[in-house]
Amino acid sequence: MKKALKIFISILLAIPFFYFCFLNVTIYYSPEFTNRKGQEINQDLLNQLRFLKQEIHGEAGDKMQEIYPEGFFFMHMLYGLTWCELAKSLKPGTLWYREANLETAWAFSQVNSQKGRSIFDPSLDLPYGAFYLGWSTYQFGKMIEFHPAGKRSEEDLRVFEFFCDRIAEHVLKSENPYPESYSGQAWPSDITVGMAALALHDSFLEKKYGDAIASWISKVKTHLDSSGMIPHRVDPVSGETLEEARGSSQSLILNFLFEIDPVFARQQFSLYKKHFLDTRFGLPGIREYRHGSTGFGDVDSGPVILGIGGSASVVGLRTMALFGEYEIAEGLRNSIEAFGMGYSRGHKKKYLFGAIPVADAFIAWANSTEIDEKHVIKTNGNWQYKFHLWSILFIAPVVLLFLRTWRLKPKPWKKKNISGTFNPSAPGNTP
Repeated sequence: MKKALKIFISILLAIPFFYFCFLNVTIYYSPEFTNRKGQEINQDLLNQLRFLKQEIHGEAGDKMQEIYPEGFFFMHMLYGLTWCELAKSLKPGTLWYREANLETAWAFSQVNSQKGRSIFDPSLDLPYGAFYLGWSTYQFGKMIEFHPAGKRSEEDLRVFEFFCDRIAEHVLKSENPYPESYSGQAWPSDITVGMAALALHDSFLEKKYGDAIASWISKVKTHLDSSGMIPHRVDPVSGETLEEARGSSQSLILNFLFEIDPVFARQQFSLYKKHFLDTRFGLPGIREYRHGSTGFGDVDSGPVILGIGGSASVVGLRTMALFGEYEIAEGLRNSIEAFGMGYSRGHKKKYLFGAIPVADAFIAWANSTEIDEKHVIKTNGNWQYKFHLWSILFIAPVVLLFLRTWRLKPKPWKKKNISGTFNPSAPGNTP
């Protein structure tokens, strides 16, 4: 009976021991790249998309909608955007490129469907609100962008410009830079995506929206929170701050502000690092609430553990990569890989056992800056050693408890007398 109990305790102790071993190995992760007929691709990212493809063509979007207010929308939006990013490095005509073309078109058709628009209000000043119009216009522009100039549909270009015009007209006439996303509710991150759609238009088509972008940036600078950052939530009429900047919205905003106004984005990024970048057990993380503040997780933040935000850190990976903070980006990426338990099988890769596909969609989009080996996040830093030291502190009591369970003690060290006592009469000791 005692032996059975010891075995049971040993099994329990083995779980944290091997889990920490797994974590300490996985934080050295680097994505795998594949080269086929001179075409290079991030195989891990492709495997993530393969898993999402399987899930999203099933019922994952509907299931996520039951859990999250915009679950259906975000599943298809982020899936499509990740394919768009990957397609930029692909040669037209290849199998991968054709797949990207089909999947982005299908994803947008879902976003643009009655089901995709069902939770949004068409009667708002911006039809369906800043969230829907901003994200859908941006995705549509990204879909057009990766096609060669001569292969772009004239009808698609007209539709893209039409919706860009609607966004530009609104920001030019309104003193409040943050229009409603839902009736009576406004989140600045939503219109930021719409403004990125205008900047995207001007990056590969006729430069048309410079005045609208400049006007919006000017108004934003007069509608910042107490720390000088773009707020999390505002009054939809006055634009006054209702909720100060949070890590989840800042991580998202900076991804798009980077495309709109790089100079202003750098200023905001400096404040973001100052107020939200943190470490836990030697690993980087993005706080949901700024230093000195605390709060609980909600639908925007995802889980908040020891002050570190789930959404803030996942999207923050992409933010850090865009702004050239590669060591932090690598730390975030590898922490997500370790604690998210990234797992590949059968050319499909999922996190957290695939239980929350919308999380997989966010992680895939966050990883989409590494589309090929030229863009891989890799540093020569040794940031992992701090986590190793913390791990030793955690594992040491486990090992000691295991030894105590089996009453194992290290053998005492005894000093050997190598000289001995010379006895001339002993056999063999005769000179």
